[in-house]
Amino acid sequence: MKTLTLTLTILLFSAGMTFFDSLLHALTTLAAGGFSPNPQSIMGYNSPTIEWILIIFMTMAGASFPLQFKIFSGDIQ
Repeated sequence: MKTLTLTLTILLFSAGMTFFDSLLHALTTLAAGGFSPNPQSIMGYNSPTIEWILIIFMTMAGASFPLQFKIFSGDIQ
């Protein structure tokens, strides 16, 4: 989970969020499905890139960790 949080933080920061907002969104996206320090939530950033990054990581957070491990290790049969 630490790797997902770090990866999400870096992706959001590179997509245009401040580092603080990136970190907060990464922590809440993976744990709770998304809370935002911005009063307009994700729409306040006006970025389809940020929206898609969060959609992908929310989906990953909802999947089981053993399934993710199998996918990323190439052990899909």
